[in-house]
Amino acid sequence: DIRLIWGDFLHLSHPKCHLPLRSSEKPIFWFLSGGTLGNLSEKKFFESLGEASAKGDHLVLGVSTVGTDTKRADPEEISKRYQSKAVQGLVSAHLGRVLKSIDQNASGEMASKHLQPEFITGVKLGITDVPRSYSVVMKATISDQSVAVFNHTSYCPDSLVEYAASF
Repeated sequence: DIRLIWGDFLHLSHPKCHLPLRSSEKPIFWFLSGGTLGNLSEKKFFESLGEASAKGDHLVLGVSTVGTDTKRADPEEISKRYQSKAVQGLVSAHLGRVLKSIDQNASGEMASKHLQPEFITGVKLGITDVPRSYSVVMKATISDQSVAVFNHTSYCPDSLVEYAASF
């Protein structure tokens, strides 16, 4: 029996979040697809899930992982992944609209040429709350203003499990 949740991941116990009612003592399998957790506050997500779940429930979570030592993660190699034509093409139209509000002469093509990755290890700058993780933040600078376009966080599996269990 599969039931969908309609609501905010960060406020699962809120009355406006339409959670499926437990129809039996069977556990619920919570599922969050890959790439989503890194765009949320992990703390708020796990607090919310902790309030809405019950003993015996399970979480299936798709995330990017890094080995147990983030020092082995090569910032240059990881950053290259985000400088590809595919990534630039994906963000150029949307980024162009945002940057046009800053500079009327900006365009998506112009913006994509200014994309620069910033590699952040561990719990810094509020990007992630999970120790031994890393994030790549793609930024564009137009007219001396920096705009964070998107970020991607990868997690050390043991650290993520330990962090989630604390809620």
